Amino acid sequence: MGTMDPASTRRQPWTTLAAGGALLVLGVVLARASLPEWRTGPIPRPELFADRARALAVAVGATPLPLRQSPSLDDSTTYGAAAGSLGHQGLRWIADSKTALTVKVEQPIALARDPSVQLLSARFALDGTPYAFDWVSVDLSRLFGPPASAQDLTPLARAVLRPGERLGPRAPVPRGNTQAAAYTIVGGRGEYARASVSQLTTDASRGPARPESELGRLLLHAVRWFAMLFLGLALFFGLAVRRKIDLVNGSLLGALSVLLAAPDLAQFAHGGPAGSIVLAVILFTGLWTLVIWSAGESLLRTSREGFTTSLDALRHGRLGPRAGRALLIGLGAGAGIAGFRLGVAALAVHLPGCWPQEASVGLPAPGTGGTMVQAVLQAALAALALGIGRSLATGRRATAAAVAVALVALPLPALHPWPLAVAAGIAVAVAFVELGRRAGLTALLAASLAAVLLPTAVFAAGHLDWLRGTFAAAAGGSAALLGLGLIGSARAAEVELGRMVPPAFVRRLEEERRVSYEMDLLTRMQVGLLPAEVPALDGWEIAARSLLATEAGGDLYDFIHEDGGGHLWIAAGDVAGHGYSCAIVQAMTVAALTSLVAPGCTPAGVLTQVDRVLRRGGSHRNFTTLALLRLDPATGEALLANAGHPYPLLLKPYSMLLAGGEVDEIALPGLPLGQGPRREYRDLAVTLLPGSVLVLGSDGLFEAADRRDEAYGFARPARLLRAVWRRPADAIVEALLADWRHHLGPEEPTDDTTIVVIKRRA
Repeated sequence: MGTMDPASTRRQPWTTLAAGGALLVLGVVLARASLPEWRTGPIPRPELFADRARALAVAVGATPLPLRQSPSLDDSTTYGAAAGSLGHQGLRWIADSKTALTVKVEQPIALARDPSVQLLSARFALDGTPYAFDWVSVDLSRLFGPPASAQDLTPLARAVLRPGERLGPRAPVPRGNTQAAAYTIVGGRGEYARASVSQLTTDASRGPARPESELGRLLLHAVRWFAMLFLGLALFFGLAVRRKIDLVNGSLLGALSVLLAAPDLAQFAHGGPAGSIVLAVILFTGLWTLVIWSAGESLLRTSREGFTTSLDALRHGRLGPRAGRALLIGLGAGAGIAGFRLGVAALAVHLPGCWPQEASVGLPAPGTGGTMVQAVLQAALAALALGIGRSLATGRRATAAAVAVALVALPLPALHPWPLAVAAGIAVAVAFVELGRRAGLTALLAASLAAVLLPTAVFAAGHLDWLRGTFAAAAGGSAALLGLGLIGSARAAEVELGRMVPPAFVRRLEEERRVSYEMDLLTRMQVGLLPAEVPALDGWEIAARSLLATEAGGDLYDFIHEDGGGHLWIAAGDVAGHGYSCAIVQAMTVAALTSLVAPGCTPAGVLTQVDRVLRRGGSHRNFTTLALLRLDPATGEALLANAGHPYPLLLKPYSMLLAGGEVDEIALPGLPLGQGPRREYRDLAVTLLPGSVLVLGSDGLFEAADRRDEAYGFARPARLLRAVWRRPADAIVEALLADWRHHLGPEEPTDDTTIVVIKRRA
């Protein structure tokens, strides 16, 4: 993202708020005109439904007990089945049956045949007609008991009839150990009644006739969920094993999810299987939020150097302009996303072959805990998608990858047909990814919360007699985002200037990046010390290659023309160790050779002087091996001195008419430079006849070991040299390196490897 000028930065939150607010207003207007859940009209007072719940308990043979909590307005359990399966016909049934929303009553009951107190959970249409109820036994031991005994299910099914309706013929429904039956409702709107009894549960419901199975849609959701479960856990544990994960923000958001869901858990304070299941789901959701957010945030921190999030500042109480702008931008973007979702669902009602398959607003009672938990998890999934995209690619490709992952991670809008759902899902995924990329994780979290809170607040405002708590939670949450954003934007930038201590793994990565950068500089410096080209001499061929095993090795070679003497000095050496001290000694060695080589000097004398220089200024942890040759190109006469470097190989051809020749190791012992007692070196006269080849190699060549720990040695390159001596010098170097690599096989070299070949043409 390009750098924005300060004026644009200040305007951006207000522009986003204005645009998002306009989209939200448009979406609400369309929803009120088209969606059945937004067109319910006045709802009777709670007392009516409490009376109906007591009457229902009596109708099914139970004794009603005092209510523990007031009736609550809830979403519809048949909305998806009716609209998802029957389309526009289902939407009409929802509107006519007044089941776009339902009233839920938790009625404690006592059964004559069962001394334990149970809970009848009844749902009523908005005209007071019961259309679904169930109760669950708190005695889990029944789960392992005998199958439910056959009984007449007609009284259960009759309890959901309206005045003037009766049950038609009974159709058994096979359900294993469960006794179940379905009845056509005669005198209704093409509806059916269903009832069942098992060891633990008893239930009955009514719904539109000929419902089609939602198995395909549920299967798609299950596949998507399990895919994200596998991907999220794999990334989380992969980052954890590599010690590249931070759990602080993820833990806080996971805890926030559990706290937000507390009102839902309060509904099951009576205990029993339902309460245990809800508690398990809440705890799993909190843990899942921790896993997903931590993986996404850690991926972003890992893939982008210097990544920071204003969540860190908020966590430390440093609410400043950066976090304030992020909250306002997120609030505006969330309003726009909410308005887009409402508008698309409303327009789908009027498009041929299209319709919404779920209600546009979820209403958990008594507050907004469930939907806000899903909003936090949605933000975590979007952060994970952004992190995966950044890890896989850069620039626009990273955005495209993030959108693709977000399309899988985020639930698709419940629209029919699937191309419409995918198109709307892509738009939402792009919005979240672009928001996270441009404004950060704080804006992403704020937008996800606002996309749920704002439409819920607007909807609850139309039913304040039922949804005071929901309105207070949703409106209060939205106002908190706005207020914090305004406070932060008004503060001075110095509030956020204090550097937050990054996570431990980020500090470690920064140190690794610093070391890598410095080692790269060191490597370039060492490569720069090597000659840019080899000398060109009449009658001679010279070639050299140096391969680094690590970022900064110690091998060196150099060519020095002696002023006035006509000699060419050739040096090949190796500084023990790696890193800075090695590079310093290498530079000192090259500089010493350049300054000490002069007419009348011998290689042994120069080595003695280089040893003195290194002892004075070099590292006591590094020693240097060095072979130094003084060559007279006119005659082929040379002097060689060796300070602990591997023995050179010299091929002397038998005859120009015969293939091959004799290869000797020039055994000239000497101690390395820079350490130990002072030493003297000696010169050895060598004559390079026409056709001769001299090879100077470092220990990285001769000591390289294969998987059986066998060294490359001297015999193998000697045999190869006899076979390739007629080739040009650079071809001889390549042949030696190819044979050396073949010997290594899959093993990596552990030391730098340098080869210098001097060949006198025949």
